[in-house]
Amino acid sequence: MILGVRRHHVGPVAGAIVVIALGAVGARAEPPRPALRAASGEPVVAAYFFSRWWEPWRSGDDTVLADLARLRGMGVNTICLDHEPIQAFDGEWKFPERDHRLARQAGVGIIPWLELKCGADMSVHHQEIEQRYGIIIPRGEDREGNPANVRLHRPEYRDALATYVLDYLGRFLKDGAILRVMDGERARPVISLTVETGWDGASFDEETNALFRKWLRERYTDVVGVNRAWGTSYRSVDEIDPREERRFPYPRAVELVQSGEVPAALADHVLFRAELINDALAAVRDMVRREHPSLLFLAEVPYTFSSQHPHAIGHRYGAAMLPEAVAYADIVMFRTVDPQLSEAELRDLAMLAARGQRTILCHRTYSATTFETAAVRAVVARQAAQDADGLGYYSWNEMVDVHIARREDTDQSVEYITSINSKYRELAGPESH
Repeated sequence: MILGVRRHHVGPVAGAIVVIALGAVGARAEPPRPALRAASGEPVVAAYFFSRWWEPWRSGDDTVLADLARLRGMGVNTICLDHEPIQAFDGEWKFPERDHRLARQAGVGIIPWLELKCGADMSVHHQEIEQRYGIIIPRGEDREGNPANVRLHRPEYRDALATYVLDYLGRFLKDGAILRVMDGERARPVISLTVETGWDGASFDEETNALFRKWLRERYTDVVGVNRAWGTSYRSVDEIDPREERRFPYPRAVELVQSGEVPAALADHVLFRAELINDALAAVRDMVRREHPSLLFLAEVPYTFSSQHPHAIGHRYGAAMLPEAVAYADIVMFRTVDPQLSEAELRDLAMLAARGQRTILCHRTYSATTFETAAVRAVVARQAAQDADGLGYYSWNEMVDVHIARREDTDQSVEYITSINSKYRELAGPESH
């Protein structure tokens, strides 16, 4: 690396107060890491945002500009927007075009999410993809044989996603508001191939199962090696079927992780799926970079890899969200569950830094109480400065993200988040140009 249906519910139950034990993790005094900086010289501070759809909003231009002005006043300089294919095709690009126009007017950059999960948007809207680009994408199957996310390993998926991304960049890279971050003396544009990176409910079709058996032969040589590693008694690798719940108990993943009893077979299948994700997205990255070599690619991950929240564990296994799945990315953006990360989560950040990847920590803003104490606000700013490379905010519904919606705790949220951003900018150091 050169740089040195909607979202599922994330985190605690809506409205719950998060209690944080402020211990040694938050009290460390380490020097800040060089921050990711926008072309303006400001450290990157992002907020997930919807510019349409969600009640009680009527998202005319004036409403969106007022929202963006408030975010800008809070210290946010980047918005993360859903720009998946179906949203571009709906209205023949008028919604992404408006987003870019208004973002430029407001002085904020855009990180676009160009696909929902890995193949989810293209699986649901495969007919629109076929009509638009003439590409028929083979769909995967879930454990019961029902249609699921696309088969990531197929060239049709990679061609379709790369074609859409290049179409998008042709429209917005030059004249749009795509975020650019500094890499030495040059500003490089940032895009994200997916939001919620992960391969939900897929990879159980027989073609993919055969690839898993091939992967096992390469990893263990033969069935003897597999049986030794798994404690099983298969007579042939060809007998292995990931749909078999006894050996691959996906429905019990949370329970098994919490008890420390994850079967080796299940762990291997998740790793196989994670590597397929990375292989597919790396291939798309390379196809796109042939035309746009300065691009940086961001991977968005709904939970830190080591989070022990049940939802995080469920996603890690159900969607194969391991560090191996995002090795292709220059930047990894995490949503957090609690404002203060555990030591294991901090090790996740250190591991990514060691392999040359930058990180952005995005904190959930469902309630103003999340950030009501000065100690919590200090932890959020300090972690972003000394353990990560950027700061952000998200919620389950991005139209109330950072609580710019008119609700009783709006003023408190704006005050708290503004103070976090101010402290983060102070820790990140003076703006560079």
